[in-house]
Amino acid sequence: MRGFTLIELVFVLIIIGILSAVGAGYIYNSENVVLSDAKLLKQKLLEKRSNALGFIADMSNADEKNSVCLKINKNDLSKDTDKVKYIFKSDNINSPYSELCFDSFGRVYYDDVNISNLIHNEFNISLTYKENTKIITVYPISGYVKVW
Repeated sequence: MRGFTLIELVFVLIIIGILSAVGAGYIYNSENVVLSDAKLLKQKLLEKRSNALGFIADMSNADEKNSVCLKINKNDLSKDTDKVKYIFKSDNINSPYSELCFDSFGRVYYDDVNISNLIHNEFNISLTYKENTKIITVYPISGYVKVW
């Protein structure tokens, strides 16, 4: 007889179960989740900034919107993905602004492009998931974004 015994098969299944439990815990680590969310938000901000750099700004025409904006909340960030379905998992998004806009020079505004809404100081957006936090710093004028 050249088969496996029932005990050998049970031990193999137990070992596979232990390995999959350890692997699943590593993959769905809360540190990885908040880092993925932070990278997605950074990518979205830089994408909106680069889209806005392509516009030709004419601030004399108030009816024409020469900016690209991104709403900073969990629902809108999950909807704003293009082809890949991504669910933004962070429990808390703490931002001083609910919407960020970029003009054709890459400058950062809150709400809408208006010279009085131009952001002059760097600010942080914090993402929290299960006691892990990542900070995204947005720099004024250049619109550069950095994840800490």
